[in-house]
Amino acid sequence: MIPKLGRVRRASPAGGLLFLASFGLLAVWVGPQLTRDISAAAPSPPPLAGPARPIDGDTLALGPTRIRLWGIDAPEADTPLGRQATRLMSELLSQGPVRCLDTGGRSHDRIIARCQGAAGEDLAEQVVAAGLAVDWPKFSGGHYAPAESAARKARLGLHAPARAD
Repeated sequence: MIPKLGRVRRASPAGGLLFLASFGLLAVWVGPQLTRDISAAAPSPPPLAGPARPIDGDTLALGPTRIRLWGIDAPEADTPLGRQATRLMSELLSQGPVRCLDTGGRSHDRIIARCQGAAGEDLAEQVVAAGLAVDWPKFSGGHYAPAESAARKARLGLHAPARAD
């Protein structure tokens, strides 16, 4: 013989509302505690500031950290214009400490950053304005196009007429 089951009891709407309200209060009370604990435990990133040394026309080093300048491309260091770009970067960095803002990008284990020289000038813009690097619109959105245009108009660096040797 099959035992008869009692009526299935349905939850009342008031019980569901009470459960939701209790859960909401718990989330409001516990949520900020979790966020505070997580943010307190997260180490802050190392500052990207201080004396730097040149690697090439679009890369510098702050201690052991290599930084690729955002939005530009300079000739390779082993080419004549690459050596000029590296010398310019050396001159810019010799004026004092730099400050860089990590853009979040990475390239060949280098941090992609926007960097300012000691006087607050944009280092990438300085190299482009000298004609020793070009704007890389794929990454910069054309940010350095005006500096590149001025260098082209003045026929500087990469934009100089080819010499017949």
